[in-house]
Amino acid sequence: MGTSRIAAAVLMLAGIAGLASAQQSGVIAGRGEAAVEVELTDEQQLGRRLFEDIRFNNPGSNITVSCATCHVPHQNYKGERAYSDSVSRSIIPSRGGGRDLTLRNTPTLLDAADAMAFNHDGEFDSLETLIEAKLLARQYGWTDAQQDESSAEIKNALEGDTGVAGLANGTYVEEFKRAFDADLAETNPADTLKLVAKALASFVGTLKTTDTAPYDAFAYLNRVNAGMADTDTPDEFSFRLFGLLGNQEGRLSVKWPKPWDETVYQGFKTFYRVPGEDETAKIGNCVACHHPPHFTDYAFHNTGVAQMEYDGVHGDGAFSKLDADSVITGRATKEDANVADLGRAAHVDDESELGAFKTPPLRNLGKTSPYMHNGAYETLEDVIRQKIRASAMAKAGTLRNADPELLRMTITEDDVEELAAFLRTLDEVPPEDFRDIIIKDVDTRKILPE
Repeated sequence: MGTSRIAAAVLMLAGIAGLASAQQSGVIAGRGEAAVEVELTDEQQLGRRLFEDIRFNNPGSNITVSCATCHVPHQNYKGERAYSDSVSRSIIPSRGGGRDLTLRNTPTLLDAADAMAFNHDGEFDSLETLIEAKLLARQYGWTDAQQDESSAEIKNALEGDTGVAGLANGTYVEEFKRAFDADLAETNPADTLKLVAKALASFVGTLKTTDTAPYDAFAYLNRVNAGMADTDTPDEFSFRLFGLLGNQEGRLSVKWPKPWDETVYQGFKTFYRVPGEDETAKIGNCVACHHPPHFTDYAFHNTGVAQMEYDGVHGDGAFSKLDADSVITGRATKEDANVADLGRAAHVDDESELGAFKTPPLRNLGKTSPYMHNGAYETLEDVIRQKIRASAMAKAGTLRNADPELLRMTITEDDVEELAAFLRTLDEVPPEDFRDIIIKDVDTRKILPE
């Protein structure tokens, strides 16, 4: 996405609601056009209502949940959320008393529909199949043996609806008729579930980031391409970016929007720097996997998180000796050394996928903590230190199936503060506030090039 699209967005900002309120009022955030006033379709409106409905749980479980319980759209006790919660693992209904938790951390849903495979490990090839599986699974209090019962429970809840809920636009029978021309009375439970999943996936497809972060303001002010072209490689993008920056630094024309400063700027450059002519500069090589504008390549990489979790329980080197064929997927536990989370390798019989998880997007990180697929890291500084450690292990040959991009990093503890400061500029602001960022308090970097 080039700066022309952001420039067009600037002209559309006045009077447009922020992301959270946008979803309530029927505004869909749009890639590159801060937000576009459109009405939700009947299908999307139905999906939005289903997203917050708590009636699809196993009636014998101890709590009720909806999609929005874990994918929090607005606020919780930790403040603003970006369709994720604030815990490392989410609480889900229990069938036997006590408290059950999800296997992994709840990811954001913003831009999720743009992925090619779904779940942290890519288990599902479409949003619809993922949603169907979640509705019938332990996330809603169901066991594997209760698939027919759970489908029937969902159908009964829909047919028994009286249309008085806050997001209702008539009864579910009426809404499914409008959205799909489907008569729930004549639709069997399995087909009803598919329609539910289709509506929910349609709504999730409207959940987009807005390109209204301080980072986007910097890109606009400095004529930086905020995203990679389809034909770009990370290295090509990086080299082109540093050519532009070098020219602007020489003319003392680099613009800093609030809250950018030298710390943020250096973190930005470290993030985008790849190995090149100047091998003395600190190389983050982050762009290798975190492609702008979403800051993800939606691919799967092993950055050592699973190994560090497993070795933390069973001792250094234990993960490297693990027989992947005998592993039971779960969180590492002292009671059973065969329990581990191998990520993509649980669904692809390939050693090269062992420990690999989907690259998380980086926008709105301040609204999605804690971090990584296991929620093991509370702060951005913690995450960066984990990457430094993983890079060192990869270079030492002690990280099993290490992603080769880790070998290209040269960052150290000295770079943590700068990188974290840059990542915080990826938190988006309401579109009506974005105009102020690119107009007010804009400074010019006055440091002469060396």
